[in-house]
Amino acid sequence: MEEIRAAGTKADYPFFHSHFRSVDGEGKKLTVAQWLEIADRHDRALGLVGQPGAASLHINKKTGDMHLHLARSLVAENEHGRVHVKKLGLYKNKLKRLSREIEKDFGLTIISSERQPGDRARPADRNEFEESRRLGTDLKAIRNAILDCFEKSDNGKSFAAAIKAHGFEVAPGDRRDTYLVIDHAGGHHALNKQLTGKPLAEIRTRLADLDRSQLPSVDQAKEMQAERQAARAAQEREKHAGAGIAAGQGTTRPDRPQPELKPLGKTAGEIRLAWSLSRSADEFARGIEQRGLILVNVSREEAEASHRAHDFAKALGRQNRVLKEGFAVVDQRGTVTRIDQRTTGDQWEEIQKRLGGIDPASLSSVADARAAMKEANRAAWAEQQQCERPATAIEATIADALKATMTGPEFAQALDEAGLTVTRATDADRQALDALRRDQQLAAATGLEAAGRHFPALETGDLAAVTKSGDVFRLNPGQLDFAEIEQRLLDVQPRLASVTEGRAAFELNREHIASLWTEIKAENTEARVASAEAKQAGRDIRSAAATVQHEKQELAETAAQTVEKGTRVLGGLLGRLAHGVESFIAYLGDFLSPPPPPTQDQAERMVQVAEEKQEQAAWSRSAEEQEAAFQALQEQMARDSAEKRRVVRERGDSDWERDRP
Repeated sequence: MEEIRAAGTKADYPFFHSHFRSVDGEGKKLTVAQWLEIADRHDRALGLVGQPGAASLHINKKTGDMHLHLARSLVAENEHGRVHVKKLGLYKNKLKRLSREIEKDFGLTIISSERQPGDRARPADRNEFEESRRLGTDLKAIRNAILDCFEKSDNGKSFAAAIKAHGFEVAPGDRRDTYLVIDHAGGHHALNKQLTGKPLAEIRTRLADLDRSQLPSVDQAKEMQAERQAARAAQEREKHAGAGIAAGQGTTRPDRPQPELKPLGKTAGEIRLAWSLSRSADEFARGIEQRGLILVNVSREEAEASHRAHDFAKALGRQNRVLKEGFAVVDQRGTVTRIDQRTTGDQWEEIQKRLGGIDPASLSSVADARAAMKEANRAAWAEQQQCERPATAIEATIADALKATMTGPEFAQALDEAGLTVTRATDADRQALDALRRDQQLAAATGLEAAGRHFPALETGDLAAVTKSGDVFRLNPGQLDFAEIEQRLLDVQPRLASVTEGRAAFELNREHIASLWTEIKAENTEARVASAEAKQAGRDIRSAAATVQHEKQELAETAAQTVEKGTRVLGGLLGRLAHGVESFIAYLGDFLSPPPPPTQDQAERMVQVAEEKQEQAAWSRSAEEQEAAFQALQEQMARDSAEKRRVVRERGDSDWERDRP
């Protein structure tokens, strides 16, 4: 719970650890109640009362001495409910005052925290101090010797010679122009301002004549010191062996049959190799870990439980190995192998001396080690199955994009066209995917949403592909070249995006495309309305023109009928008078050659016909203009719609054809 709250603060150090140790042997004088009082006073001094934490009282089974470890959470909430990390201020000064008070109140030896006259070098940091304690070296003497060599030398070569004269080795550090000193036991001592009192630039200048390529590496320097230690130990053993033979001891009868030596098994052989290549408890523990084994301490309870299990199995006719109290190693099968003379090839006294630098309480129990091995085997099997499975469609798409492109921008463009983003999982992504899986399961259980989304469980640092629909797929390192993918993508972006960032980018793209389609659909609706209105207007115009034409036709027919009727009525009279006036009409025709002027009725009819022709021409011109304007509007809307569809297609939306109105 505290780790989850601490993650929300984004603090580098959300927890605080304190260690209370007195002079050797004085810790056993204190009772448990007094240790609890020390813990309470510690919390009051630092303002950590009420903060979650843990306390561990370590007891040395051989001497009975005790020391206390306190771990406290610095995560707290303010009055508004916001999570933050408490500031301890000058906690070193507070703890120094508390130490002096505890020493006085409980009658313990007062240990001065001030520098002594003989302490020429400044105090070492915690890591260097703990390493020296494990190796059993005199840290103050070593640091004073290194400082003395540095102050008395004026260049790098003289400093290296002075260091070798003390039995130490100079090795290059991890960073540029930094150096380490490896003592006779293999301990590391950084040549920095904390040791020499000089800034790094001045140290570089003084040691500039040292050729880093000619110096041994840290591992080589440690091996050299280990060989010297082994040579000195061999000389000591030969010296003691010679003294024993001179006194008549250590002789054996050559005729006595020697026991048959059984060959070492795989695990015992690994223990023997790690033991022979190490010279300290810390090196031996690292060697065991590097070989995929777990160093454990078999407690008395575990040893007694194994005896009971052995007796029970024996009664059933089965086998069950008995565990012995002490240091042992658990291999991948969960088998426990004891560290003794047979597995190490060394004397029991030497084994106890070297392993004495390991705190048994810091090691795992046999049950925990077996559980860890079982989990590691399960994870290895799952990874093997993952590597052996065929490539998925997404992995095949990414692999094809790698083969078809040569540069980072081309590869990134190919992924964009495929609708994929390659991301790297973070701790925040793991929590987000867990929440998405829970939400999906809840929605599927309640029937609100059908299951089908893909949100796998990822480990921090895994590469995953995010699709444009928001699904996440873990990428198989056995199917893709992760180094090449990362190198290509780093050419176009400063780092690989997280899973959350990849899903957010696709979500923004989907929202933008949806907005574009909404605009397109709205414009298309407006175009349809305008088209319908224009068509209706055209129909109205044509209907009005047809009405006018029909009325004109009816008027013309009525006029024709009237003329025809008048003609029939007057036909008889004109026929009878035709003969009488024939000569007179001929005379008038000869006399009046121009045509007669139209009558008033004829003139009015002629004006009306002319006006009707002009009105019809005006209606025709108006209809043609409206038809041309409507055609131009449709063409402009078609061009705008085509441009927006082109933008959508370039953004990679594969559903644009389906959603097109």
